[in-house]
Amino acid sequence: MNQPIQHPHLLPCKTEAIHAIDLPYRITSGALDAAENTSQWVDNGIVRAWAIFQPVFWTIDIGGDETLIPQVLEWAEQRIPHLGRPCWFVEALDKDTSRQVLLADAGYVPQTEVPVNPWFKARMVYRGKTLSVAPPPRGITIRPLHGMKEVEAYVALHRAVFQTESMTVPWRQATLQHPAYHPELDLVAHTSEGELVGFCIGWLSGDYGLLEPLGIHESHRHQGIATALTTELLNRMWTLGAKQCFVEPDAETKSPVGFYQSVGFEIEQYIHLFRKGELPS
Repeated sequence: MNQPIQHPHLLPCKTEAIHAIDLPYRITSGALDAAENTSQWVDNGIVRAWAIFQPVFWTIDIGGDETLIPQVLEWAEQRIPHLGRPCWFVEALDKDTSRQVLLADAGYVPQTEVPVNPWFKARMVYRGKTLSVAPPPRGITIRPLHGMKEVEAYVALHRAVFQTESMTVPWRQATLQHPAYHPELDLVAHTSEGELVGFCIGWLSGDYGLLEPLGIHESHRHQGIATALTTELLNRMWTLGAKQCFVEPDAETKSPVGFYQSVGFEIEQYIHLFRKGELPS
């Protein structure tokens, strides 16, 4: 039996699964504003699988029992025409060969294999035991976000960094109110004048952490701020009991992957993106 998601923090998923750790960040984006954009498959009161349309990311997050994926995709097929988007993406890890086959059978096209602008991501992991925090450059301070009073400044910076208006004040406020939010893992970098120029947020689930997102203003890149933010975040995660930290950068260009390798992350495997529908022109 499938029904709208009522308690997203209780959804079953393995911690190493895609978006299991940063699910709070994704569902506070407004993904749950329309109940019909979510579904969970329940058997005798136990949630076996779930799916959430993510309009901000153009993706469908899927978790739980892989054997129910055909039912999940059938539900998604019925919902897609009502959402007004030309295409949607579903992610699959390298090792999830059964999911890849099911997605292909359902008409999803792997973006790894397209001839122009292939798109895939790297799942990278940090397992270091000794943490060396890199100092920020002169004039830059690393600290946690100053709560709600600094949300608008953060949103403005996020939009400038990623050149998109997808980040909103309500979304950012909602992240601060989620039960899984750790304020000490919500870091920003600012100048001596108080201007925010970088950010880095961490999410925890048991022994696992995930970094999402990291961004530096264009005017302050290549100065070591990203390294200072990332190493400070890892140190704080380990203090809270994390033993591994994941990050999932786009891998079609080498720059993001190379940066994370420089601070100790290793590529664990790749994430394939499967597309349903036509890319916008």
